[in-house]
Amino acid sequence: MWNLKIPSELLQEILSRLGLKANMNASLVCKAWLKSSVSVRKLQPHPWLFYPLEKWSPTGPTYILTDTLRSQTRELDLPELRGHGFSHSKDGWLLVTLQNSEAFFLNPFTLEHIYLPQASPDFSGYCLAFSSAPTSPSCVVVDTWQPVPVATSGFSTRLEQRGTFFQWNPALPLIVAGQYTCGQ
Repeated sequence: MWNLKIPSELLQEILSRLGLKANMNASLVCKAWLKSSVSVRKLQPHPWLFYPLEKWSPTGPTYILTDTLRSQTRELDLPELRGHGFSHSKDGWLLVTLQNSEAFFLNPFTLEHIYLPQASPDFSGYCLAFSSAPTSPSCVVVDTWQPVPVATSGFSTRLEQRGTFFQWNPALPLIVAGQYTCGQ
């Protein structure tokens, strides 16, 4: 049964959609499937924990990055982040909030900083999140806050060089998980 010739492009497309465990099981079928399985296998990245050192010294590292599954640790000297908050993380990036209600992205592996454009006066920095890596053209940053007990409002920006901010209107349609929805 497995000796039927499936076009390699089709086989790779199918195998690329499998999770790691199913991909590994498929690689046991035959040599051709093994070759195709390995060529499209994607290892799932492990989450790293990022936290400040309890005992900070001016001459040593201030933060720790650790991958507990692989027993890897990296010490980072980032004294300029002391006192700042971390709102969200995704795709290897941290969203850092500053005390003056400004924010920037930090990649703790490369130490690259991407600053958000100047925010509107309504910017709270209270609860920030982002949709994808800031290097992606589809990255959207959302700031939400609750000015009164029953209403939530916010704004969003696309990360372009000049950056554009706009007030979120809950009556506008949104696309969430591929489906259109309305905020009300």
